[in-house]
Amino acid sequence: MNKDKQIHFQHIRDKSIEPWLISCKRSGYSGANREFCISRTGAYPYCNLHLVESGKMELVFRNHKFIIKAGQLFVLPAFEVHEYRSLEEETVIKWFEYVGGDSLTLTRKLIEKNDGPVISMSGDRSGMDLLNQCITKRYLPYEQSVIIYQLFMSMLKKVQPNPVWQDQKNPLQNVIKYINHHLFEDLSLKDLCDKGHFSSSYMNRLFKKYYQMTPMEYVYHLRITKAKKLLCESNLSLQEISVDCGFYDVSHLIHRFSQSEGMTPESYRKETLSYTE
Repeated sequence: MNKDKQIHFQHIRDKSIEPWLISCKRSGYSGANREFCISRTGAYPYCNLHLVESGKMELVFRNHKFIIKAGQLFVLPAFEVHEYRSLEEETVIKWFEYVGGDSLTLTRKLIEKNDGPVISMSGDRSGMDLLNQCITKRYLPYEQSVIIYQLFMSMLKKVQPNPVWQDQKNPLQNVIKYINHHLFEDLSLKDLCDKGHFSSSYMNRLFKKYYQMTPMEYVYHLRITKAKKLLCESNLSLQEISVDCGFYDVSHLIHRFSQSEGMTPESYRKETLSYTE
């Protein structure tokens, strides 16, 4: 392949496609005789996967740096800040962007189970075949979704469980389940402490250890993620989104969203639309 060539395959996502199907938005492979850098804000609405065929790359994700070598891939969920760049001139990558269905949940689950976004595909011929099909071929919506799901099942079987979760039961398991079931209701730190039978100081230490944030920061992180999805995929008003996502009112939504994302919900919606037009 000519190292200066950038090849992109555009996949049109029909809005009539059932929402549970995962579809490929764009795919392609790229190579260059010069270094390149991609930086995205938390407004980017697509999950994406990159396979490094040759050369070396650096990824900055969730305040951590990762070095990706030839034969490794990295996955990135939608709506999260990230940056990646080549470290060598002869770097060649294959990639695809995907959306819909359980794409966001599967991507985050893969990162959690693998203890990071970087995965080795060495020796996995079936996984590589599925990956190449996702990138280079076009299918009917149902067929494409099946292939993407198969690829993720293959990767989830391949990766090693996160050592932190493997060595001991997560003491916050019941609290996390409680949050997920009552996320859009009126939750307080006292509610979470009562559910876990922890003091507030010990609860804070556990959340810092396992999630790098406080309990209520975790709650608002999930609510803001939901708000991002609605801003991106619906025409709901801010008032409707604030109610649906567990915020007191529009002012509370704007305050928390701006604090987390560095922009207002309306600015985020406009920036997201610029990616999808």
